[in-house]
Amino acid sequence: MGQSQFTYRSLTAAMLLAASGQSLAAGFAVPELSAAGLAMSNAVVANTREIGAIPYNASLAAFHDSATMSGTLMLLRPTLAATPTGGSYVESRGEENVLIPGTMGSLPLTDNMTAVLSVNAPFGLETVWEVGDFPGATSHLGGIAHPTTSRIEVIAVSPSLAFKINEATSVAVGVDYYWAREIVFDAVGQQNNGDGDGWGFNLSFTSKLNDTLTLGASYHSKSELDIKGSTNIPSLYTGPATAEPILPWRAQIGLHAQVSDKLGLEFDFSRTGWSSFSTLTIDSAFPTTSANNWKDTNAYRFGAEYALDERTRLRAGYTFDETGQPDEFFSARVPDSDRHLFSLGVGYDLGDGMSLDAGYMYVMFEDRTVASTTAPTTTELNGTTAFNGEYEADVHIF
Repeated sequence: MGQSQFTYRSLTAAMLLAASGQSLAAGFAVPELSAAGLAMSNAVVANTREIGAIPYNASLAAFHDSATMSGTLMLLRPTLAATPTGGSYVESRGEENVLIPGTMGSLPLTDNMTAVLSVNAPFGLETVWEVGDFPGATSHLGGIAHPTTSRIEVIAVSPSLAFKINEATSVAVGVDYYWAREIVFDAVGQQNNGDGDGWGFNLSFTSKLNDTLTLGASYHSKSELDIKGSTNIPSLYTGPATAEPILPWRAQIGLHAQVSDKLGLEFDFSRTGWSSFSTLTIDSAFPTTSANNWKDTNAYRFGAEYALDERTRLRAGYTFDETGQPDEFFSARVPDSDRHLFSLGVGYDLGDGMSLDAGYMYVMFEDRTVASTTAPTTTELNGTTAFNGEYEADVHIF
């Protein structure tokens, strides 16, 4: 596998195909887990009122007296483009429209214990470049390291148990099973694919501090994936290959203020452990190592919800999300940057215990200019002149 194969460290243009999504948080994380959460820019970790907040914090289920079930379908329209130094403007040729399904259910088992199950797509990527898009990479090693298709599809199944400690406090504990349904990282002259899985755990906490303030927090541990696949280098090698990439830990804490019966506001702070991606080794008959050296990142989220009448709720939100990818290890396969997320939406009570939520989000990536003075080596393109140029991206989510 080429030196940047299986390097899913960060993704500005990232999608999952069957249960899939554009990378909308720093790196290749996809934090949008419900329509209500989308509309409030994912600032819902302390929201005890909305069913759509439970996928973000399983302990919130303890504050819902009856069984709940929700389904979400999101449509993404991403754009990623680059103007490489010495080249011309090109766009990544990934899917123009991507559908992301998700589901969640909770069931009270006793007065103080609730079972919760969430299934979603928290990580994913797709970038598709053609030969010659990056002249600096094409000339390196006869073109063999020029990135073409990169794709990862990760589905998470997360069963949890929520315990209501008292009328104001709840906790939840659960496991995260990650299924890497497909991983593809191709370059000129080589094809690489594989699949696998991994395990982690999740913890969450909710506390009503008083009649108006609620504190909520959630944590998902990192998970090492066991990837088994194959590498094909025509006329040279076809055989098995393995890798053990690590999905980062994720933490979110938020404070929800019910300002009045009609208006609720929430501020959340998220942190993601991207520093676990320092290097990645691909074991095969031709073993390689790719350097990434990402940093842990922060995201700052604000969400608001206003009850227009007894049935209608208006929502809006904003997030600033930092990139963990330093200039010294920038890659066109993973062209990440800081981003701004703007969202709005509406919720409508249909009666008989049913409601309908709709949301829209615009993700604006800050343009990024790469001007490295480091020449490519025989083993590394990341952070070198091979990927110098200007990068821009945005995403519309409905």
